[in-house]
Amino acid sequence: MMQNLGKIFILFLFFVSFSNANASIEMIAGKKSLNLGESLVVSVIITKSADIDRQSIKYIQPSFDGFISKEISKKITLKRDAYEITQIDYLLIAQKPGNYIIDPANVTVVTKNNGLRRFFDLLFNRKPAVQKISSNMLSITIKPLLNSVQLVGDFNITTQLNTMNTKANMPVVLSLKISGIGAVDDFGGLDYNIDGITIYSKKPKITQNIIGTDIHSSYTKEYVFMGDHDFTIPSRNIMIYDTKTNKVETTIIPSYDIKVIDSKRSIVSRFIENYNSKENMPSKFWVGFLIGVFCMVFIWFAIYKRRNAK
Repeated sequence: MMQNLGKIFILFLFFVSFSNANASIEMIAGKKSLNLGESLVVSVIITKSADIDRQSIKYIQPSFDGFISKEISKKITLKRDAYEITQIDYLLIAQKPGNYIIDPANVTVVTKNNGLRRFFDLLFNRKPAVQKISSNMLSITIKPLLNSVQLVGDFNITTQLNTMNTKANMPVVLSLKISGIGAVDDFGGLDYNIDGITIYSKKPKITQNIIGTDIHSSYTKEYVFMGDHDFTIPSRNIMIYDTKTNKVETTIIPSYDIKVIDSKRSIVSRFIENYNSKENMPSKFWVGFLIGVFCMVFIWFAIYKRRNAK
């Protein structure tokens, strides 16, 4: 009887030692549907028994295919019932509109060898048991924007011109600066085309920082204009989808009238004016001379006719 109880006790300990590690993983999205360009926070929550060594658990983050992603926070808390909870937050921005499935996050748990299990592992040359646990998947819908919308977020837009008076073929530089909350990677810039004016633009300077759950961006781009005559840089519009008001708003980039000093056109114009004025001087003289002669002939003829009448 005692021998049987002893065998049962040993088998019980053996069974307990091979039981699964107590752990779970879950993935949560802040939104299920959002507009292209909006940011999304996805949280991965890992819950495990406090008696599981942290070194025995390995976390594998989701791939986040189709999104630009960055880990923004990680915190660990211990609940009263001896469970440890780890929350990892990611900031995501979709690259294109569409329906997305975010693959599960995963953890692997290596059961620690102790007690009878260690004895039997050594006896039978067995490797530690590895348990893989997967989270749920997420379904996210990214809605396309109107074709006219160029930016999504809350931005401040300014422009600065280096000069409005320049010499012929000297550069006039227009600087465009965009700063605020939202992504600016896909902003295509402004389109300028002015007859007779050479225009080129430099590669934009973009900086982005994640603060809290927002992307703070700065965008600076320079446009260079060169010509040999006066010209006007036309106004342009930037369409922005404001995530605070959920409305499309228009920011107007003003026009600028550029004066080119001693331009080729002004020199030619002055030459033509001077030439025309000089060319007209002889014609005016001869017209006056002929009118004078005509008057003298008319007076002489009148006097001659009066004398003959007597």
